[in-house]
This record gives sequence, structure tokens and C-alpha cells, in this order.
Amino acid sequence: MNIYTQSEIDNLIKCQKIIIEPPPQNMRVERGHLKKDMKLQSVDSKHKFSAFMRINERFNENFSIGLIYIPMDDTTNLTLIRFNGPHGEYINDLIDPPPHFGYHIHKVTEKTINEGTTSEKFIELTKKYSTFDDAIRYFIRYTNIIDAHKYFGKHIQLSLFKEDSDELD
Repeated sequence: MNIYTQSEIDNLIKCQKIIIEPPPQNMRVERGHLKKDMKLQSVDSKHKFSAFMRINERFNENFSIGLIYIPMDDTTNLTLIRFNGPHGEYINDLIDPPPHFGYHIHKVTEKTINEGTTSEKFIELTKKYSTFDDAIRYFIRYTNIIDAHKYFGKHIQLSLFKEDSDELD
């Protein structure tokens, strides 16, 4: 497993990317989820990525949109960041429930990688999106996909109002 610094992780997430294999127009149904994927690369062609979009068929607010880094040296792929809708899970603390009950972002950190896991354990609640469509728009901006307008036109329409910062909440 490769070791990454937080700066390298952040640069992989934020580097300019282009779509090299566009997502299909329609989502496919698989095991109760609507799914769509695409392949990306950095504009300097030094890094490859894939992105996934998932929506639960029965509960549309339960979704996940993520960015996966594919190292050129064929080592383990690394999910860098995921933008999720509320999906809940078993809790035993109703006063301070885990962030899975709200819109939230998972991000891999240098610390978790150095501990021997590639899991995106850092979880933060967000108000940057409240629907799947909003989350796609935020994902495209946050991960810097510069030619997304070709495939996601309705998601990246310009707002008349000042955009919020793309920093995590």
C-alpha cells in the first residue's frame, strides 16, 4: 500500500480533471440501486480516477457519489472522497447520533492510510447539498472536473447568486 501525505490526497481530489470515459446517459439497476460510473484523468495525464454515482431505488435520499484514485503503479485503488445522503445505521446514542443520519462527506486522511486502512473514516455533516442533483453539482465543482458541462449540463448551471465556498463544512 502506498503512503500519501494529506497534501497529496488534497491535491488528488482538487487537481483539474477531464472525463475520458463518460457516464452512460441512463443509470443501470443493480441490487436495489441505480448506478452510473465514469473514468477521469488529470489534465496533465499523470493521474487516473473513476467516479461512481449510486442512488437507492426505494429511498432516493440515500445516495453516494465518490472519487476513486487509480494509481499508475497498479497498487490498491483509493477512494478519496464520497458525498452521501442520509442513510442511517444502528445507533445507541439518540442524543448525539452519528452523521450518517444527515447529508455527509467521507474523506480519506493521511492518518487512516498510515494506520493501514484506506477507508474514508473522516466523516463530516454538510449543508452544501440536499438532493442527489445538488450533490452531483457540488462533487463536480469540488473535484474540479473541468469538462463536466458536456455530460452534466443541468447540474452545473450558473447561479445568479454567489456560490458557497467549496471547502468542507
